[in-house]
Amino acid sequence: MTYQQYLSKYKLNKLPHEHVLSAPTRKISRMNDMCGDGLTFYFLIEEGEVKDIGFDGYGCFLSRLASSLLAKKCIGKPVAELKEWNRERLLKLLGFPVEGVREECVLIPLRAFQSFRLKK
Repeated sequence: MTYQQYLSKYKLNKLPHEHVLSAPTRKISRMNDMCGDGLTFYFLIEEGEVKDIGFDGYGCFLSRLASSLLAKKCIGKPVAELKEWNRERLLKLLGFPVEGVREECVLIPLRAFQSFRLKK
């Protein structure tokens, strides 16, 4: 989908996974100091597998969309498999170009997920 198609579909609604999990096993918050976006990610991990991901907070549509799309791709995967995600893969997942400071918005969920992987 294009940016405009995503925006038209979700502009008045919450995005998929845009909610707080009732019993997360891990919670991570990240901010974009350039614009003030701040999101908290909630993970439910069982036996090394990502069972669910939710997020909430305040952010532009791009940061929220990237969070939603990345969550969808990671649910049902082993935590170890999350190491394969990087900047290029996330930008490709969006399906439309993002440039300049707007890229920082898109990278908020990736940075949260990367920090998750670094902890045991």
